[in-house]
Amino acid sequence: MSRILCVFSCLFALLGTLPGREQAVKFASVTGTLFDRGPITDAEIDLQSLADEHCAKLFASHVKNTEPQQELKKCIQDVASTHSDADGHYRFSDLTPGWYAVNIVWSIAVKPIGPQTFEQGEWLIISPGYRDKTGKYDAFAQGKPFFLTGETDIVKDFLLVSSPVLKPATKNEETVMTGRLVAAIEDAGGGYTKEAISRFSWINKELERREYSLWTRWSAHYWYAQALLDSGKLQNALEVLRTAEQEAGALSEKQREQTAELSRQIQEKLSKK
Repeated sequence: MSRILCVFSCLFALLGTLPGREQAVKFASVTGTLFDRGPITDAEIDLQSLADEHCAKLFASHVKNTEPQQELKKCIQDVASTHSDADGHYRFSDLTPGWYAVNIVWSIAVKPIGPQTFEQGEWLIISPGYRDKTGKYDAFAQGKPFFLTGETDIVKDFLLVSSPVLKPATKNEETVMTGRLVAAIEDAGGGYTKEAISRFSWINKELERREYSLWTRWSAHYWYAQALLDSGKLQNALEVLRTAEQEAGALSEKQREQTAELSRQIQEKLSKK
């Protein structure tokens, strides 16, 4: 009798190791704390899943080319959304192993000096620099993708260290910048595209040293994108125009329409390449 029991025990053990047998699914959590001059409360935290490592690399590269963007859309999926509590804590539970990324949207603690995009640690932080429809100044943080093994929980804290505050441009600096913008636009209109791009490149570097008016910043980015389009540098034009799109959101309908039309022209030419 003992030999029969032994045979059956061995058989059951073997069957348990055969391909196709269901294994116990592992679950884990992603938790974290958000801080911006104090706990960030009621922030919206979104969790996305990525199909594989290739998709994770695409996500981390912040691709702007049309084809990789389409590929990324196909391999990424929204998983869950939650809000941070009174202490800035959040949690996503019962997650299966795989690639994930955390995104955060919150109202920033102080009025921004203007549109900003910068990296801090494993986070890409974007602040449009103007009020949304509710009258708040929002900011967005995109975390780098990570692999959840299911063995242990993963902690994704967000601690915002304020970016350097730019000094407001003086009235004289605004006037000088306007003159330089006009000269660059005239170069572009006169067919001196190379000279115009050189001028706009200098102007955009100067915008990082002082806080100019929103109209000045939009004009610099919009006309720089136009000059890049005229020179055939479509991808660079699209990248610059993204900043102009953020700025146009706080300006008039005319600026928004101009920006949208230029974006359409760039996208149309990109699709034909």
